[in-house]
Amino acid sequence: MIPLMSGERIKKAWETGDVDHAPLMVGQSIGLIKDIPTCRELLQSMARDCVETLRKAALKAGEGV
Repeated sequence: MIPLMSGERIKKAWETGDVDHAPLMVGQSIGLIKDIPTCRELLQSMARDCVETLRKAALKAGEGV
């Protein structure tokens, strides 16, 4: 039981990347994850969101003039 309680398995998982055989500490936000995109998909999505946010900000700025 000592290795299970001491965090030894967690440390080994961090060192080796073997997360299939060790507990991982996660917070409440883990429930918000609905997909696991590739890096490419993530960056494309972030770029689209950025463009949309800038477009909306530009429209609002134009309304205030």
